[in-house]
Amino acid sequence: RPTPLHIWSLSAFADAEAVKPEARFQLRPGSVGRALGAGFDLDQIVQYLTRQCGESLPEPLLRMLRDWTVGYRRIRIRRAIVLTPDPDLATDEIRSALESGGLEVLDDAAPDNGLIVLLPVGSEQSPPSAAEDEALATLRAHGYAGQWEQSPRLDPAGT
Repeated sequence: RPTPLHIWSLSAFADAEAVKPEARFQLRPGSVGRALGAGFDLDQIVQYLTRQCGESLPEPLLRMLRDWTVGYRRIRIRRAIVLTPDPDLATDEIRSALESGGLEVLDDAAPDNGLIVLLPVGSEQSPPSAAEDEALATLRAHGYAGQWEQSPRLDPAGT
């Protein structure tokens, strides 16, 4: 007697074969791929199935799930900004100011001796620009003035 929560949970990564007279779901490469695309990862799927059956999953099933996820070529995307300070500014001081504000600065230098700052992952409540605003506020609090670069405008011919 599956509950609606069980049906909903299984439908996140398995295809429904039948719901009546008994619920049956089938794991397939496509269903696992849809789950990965929706933000789930293999560990979450395995943990759910393990909790539901009350024991470790058989090794052949684990191997098959791992094979399916390897074939799914997911790329995680994270926002960052590139800071290019004026030549007379010390990037070590800017790095220190940003890190004291809780921001992550990459060790690899950006072009023109700039800094690459990884922005915090946003939430549903805050727009993506909130992380950029937070970085600029941290810079202002330490006496730096941020200025967005203007991209060159294309003429109507597109050149």
